Amino acid sequence: MSVEDIGEIWKTLWNDLEAECEKITGFTADETDKNIFMTGKFPPTVFPSIFIQPMEVRPGEYDTSETEMYFTFNIYVFDSDPDPKTAMDSCMDIAGDVRSQIIDDRVLGGDADNVEDIRYIVNPPIVPSGYERQCIAVVITIRRQIA
Repeated sequence: MSVEDIGEIWKTLWNDLEAECEKITGFTADETDKNIFMTGKFPPTVFPSIFIQPMEVRPGEYDTSETEMYFTFNIYVFDSDPDPKTAMDSCMDIAGDVRSQIIDDRVLGGDADNVEDIRYIVNPPIVPSGYERQCIAVVITIRRQIA
């Protein structure tokens, strides 16, 4: 499997996650009302919003032939409410919707073997200054056979 092939799998999974987020009421990647971002618009200027960021690709822990890969993505959920509690409550609700949507289709339409792990990071360290209390990251690890 070439680096280009792994890159294509990466892009497919990234698009699948965007499609899953679009199923959440009020979220769209459509250019006119866009509030789901995959590149280029960080920090967000539209709220609430979702930003999907690829993080790492690694082989399976005991897979010396590298036929099984794990792809990790962070899905950042932002809200701009000036009250930190209200913003965090909104982010938690949306993050829960993201998790539920992905759990409903753990194979992402057949492009993945399984969504192995979904966890939350409150106030993730990568968030720009000023957004710390209005952001939650949903960290998703996806397993995929590649050979």
